[in-house]
Amino acid sequence: MKKVNQTLEESSNTGVGYYQDSVSWKINTALRVLNLSHNELQGDIPTSLGNLPSIESLDLSSNHLEGKIPELLMSLTFLEFLNLSYNQLQGCIPTGRQFATFEKDSYTVTFASGEEATALLKWKATFKNQNNSLLASWQPGSDACNDWYGVSCINGRVNTLSITNASVFGTLYAFPFSSLPFLEYLHLTMNNLSGTIPPEIGNLTNLVCLELHINQISGTIPSQIGSLVKLQILRIFGNHLNGPIPGEIGYLRSLTSLSLGGNFLNGSIPASLGNLNSLSYLLLYDNQLSGPIPSVLGNLKNLNDLVLRNNQLSGPIPSVLGNLKNINYVQLSSNQLSGPIPSVLRNLKNLKGLVLSYNQLTGSIPSSFGNLRNMQTLFLGNNNLIEEIPSCFCNLTSLKILHLFRNNLKGKIP
Repeated sequence: MKKVNQTLEESSNTGVGYYQDSVSWKINTALRVLNLSHNELQGDIPTSLGNLPSIESLDLSSNHLEGKIPELLMSLTFLEFLNLSYNQLQGCIPTGRQFATFEKDSYTVTFASGEEATALLKWKATFKNQNNSLLASWQPGSDACNDWYGVSCINGRVNTLSITNASVFGTLYAFPFSSLPFLEYLHLTMNNLSGTIPPEIGNLTNLVCLELHINQISGTIPSQIGSLVKLQILRIFGNHLNGPIPGEIGYLRSLTSLSLGGNFLNGSIPASLGNLNSLSYLLLYDNQLSGPIPSVLGNLKNLNDLVLRNNQLSGPIPSVLGNLKNINYVQLSSNQLSGPIPSVLRNLKNLKGLVLSYNQLTGSIPSSFGNLRNMQTLFLGNNNLIEEIPSCFCNLTSLKILHLFRNNLKGKIP
């Protein structure tokens, strides 16, 4: 049996009507093809369609049908083509009899919801620039899955919404958080979105990637973001967010990239971030974060980049950062860190960049740094380091940039 067709076909009528089971359909039982697509039919799919034993092709797409897909369709044993797309139907394709011949990924197909398109159009109607050329394709009655800019679907349901650098002037207040249950990828970067992030964002429970960076979004990060347990990428950098980083982000155990830099976030780095065992990128730079660097960050064994520069962090550099064996770049510059540089950083054999400048670090430069053969940039300037420059620096054959200015170093240059 052929897989359910999700494409639009040309309509031949524009009639309005209702299916009603109370009406006795006097259709020739020898009927082999029935096409009622592209009309404005409403109501449920009538059970009387089960009285068409010879039907081979049934197309009810692009109407306003609702309710569940009836099991009676299993009685249509000669059916080879079925198109129910672009309605408001719910549930799954029947799995018995001839429907067992559907391809595996068709078993649970749910058909395109007019609610999704309508909800997105309501959001678009709130934009300040209604003449946006990129969104001109967003029109009532058109095929949202195939014709709308930035919209991609799987099985007729919106899976990806990618409106990047599209000069959108608007907010997220009317965004259809409750109407896009299958949304996995939301990319709204480099626009002119303002206002706050509504708590309803927690309704997008299938979201894998959330990118809102480089906008004008303000307010706090809602705690409901902790409900997005499938999230792998969270990027909201380059906005005007304030307040603390919610500890609920620690619930996002699938997260691989967390980028909140370039905002006005304050308070301490929540210890719950130590639960993010899959995290590869932790980028919290250019904020107003204070307090110590949590030692639990040493649990992030998969971390590649740790960027905390230009905050108000204080206290020592935790020695547990020496556990981050896969890390490539550590940037802790322009904070208020004090104490010695931990010698255990020698364990970071993959380290390519270490930036600790503009702090209040004391003591000598660890001679064990000579083991960091992959080091390309080493910035230790503007601290209170003393003693001589270790001669082992001559072993750093990959080193391209070395900054040791404004310290209290003495002796000869190796």
